[in-house]
Amino acid sequence: MRTVLFTHPSAELYGADRTLLHAVRATVRVGRHAVVALPRRGVLADELERLGAVVEIGTLGAAMRADLSPARFPAFLRQAREGARFVAGLIERHSVDLVHTNTSVLVGAARGAARSGVPHVWHVHEILDEPAWARATMRAALTRWSDVVLANSEATARAMTPRGFDGVRVLHNGFEPERFARRAPVDRAALEDRFGLPRGKRLVVLPGRINAWKGQRLLVEALGRARELSSRVHVAIVGDPPSGQEHFGVELTETIARHGLESTVSVLPFTDDLPELLRAAELCVVPSTKPEPFGLVALEAMASGTAVLAAGHGGLPEIVEAGTTGELFFPGSVDDLAERLVRMLDPRVDLFELGANGRERARRCFSLEAHEAGIVGLQDELIAGRGARRAA
Repeated sequence: MRTVLFTHPSAELYGADRTLLHAVRATVRVGRHAVVALPRRGVLADELERLGAVVEIGTLGAAMRADLSPARFPAFLRQAREGARFVAGLIERHSVDLVHTNTSVLVGAARGAARSGVPHVWHVHEILDEPAWARATMRAALTRWSDVVLANSEATARAMTPRGFDGVRVLHNGFEPERFARRAPVDRAALEDRFGLPRGKRLVVLPGRINAWKGQRLLVEALGRARELSSRVHVAIVGDPPSGQEHFGVELTETIARHGLESTVSVLPFTDDLPELLRAAELCVVPSTKPEPFGLVALEAMASGTAVLAAGHGGLPEIVEAGTTGELFFPGSVDDLAERLVRMLDPRVDLFELGANGRERARRCFSLEAHEAGIVGLQDELIAGRGARRAA
């Protein structure tokens, strides 16, 4: 039995975490053994083990933005070396045939994979835009330490690999139809009671981790300028700040209070009931201030039959068709976001038609089956190539 080692930097269930689950599930389904290295246990480890994967816990040498500072860089280098040794040990112990490094931050794990001589896929879900030297260094590592750079969008491929580089493949993420397909009508009263939402208002959602660039504060600022929406719209921001970055949640709460929007905006913790919230919503806003490498939330909203208003950069324009499945606004512009919110939430606008178009586009262009087939096909190609090299 062939063995694939996956390395991943978190243990939660956000976008890249779910993409990892899809890759592992596809691997197990074709009869391969999946080993997954994580930095700690969490809900993701439980889900992986339910799929039949073996979970290993250890240091992986993830490079976070803060590690780029002169004060922290030496400590990061030590962790990167430890991560490389940990991954090299796993490759030997599990007789690994292929390594799949999930996300660009796992520099240490990727270095260990590259040194092993085992075929290595580096799956990139991020766009590193600054500082310029870090982006150049990351591009060099991606191209030198992997057999294939697998990008989740054309935007990611352009940003993270040099022009003319022929070792990059683009594979869009897929959505989970069993989670996000619109089924029976949502019981709005029960949903509102469960989440403490006001009765009788149109629901707008912004799902995602609360951080510096997902745009939660931008949306609140836009709502502060679109006061006419407050009487008929309620916005649910769904997600938590990363561990150690709880100040982003505090800043968001302060921004809501400063604009007097406490009765218009709710901040809800991460919930497994997100698909139900998306199905109940009339509009999903994805206001990321930095380019989204892909934009899985936008795709999941479309799969739920919900119209999308998204920032027009990164991978989002590859998902959202302006005027057909939703709208795009000028990235980072409070004024443009406010204007388009008012326009889209005008009672005369048929958001349900946009949502229906989005559901059809998600089904046609972003199926999970196509994504998983792409993962397995790439594994087949690289494992077969390794066998051919050994035979020669």
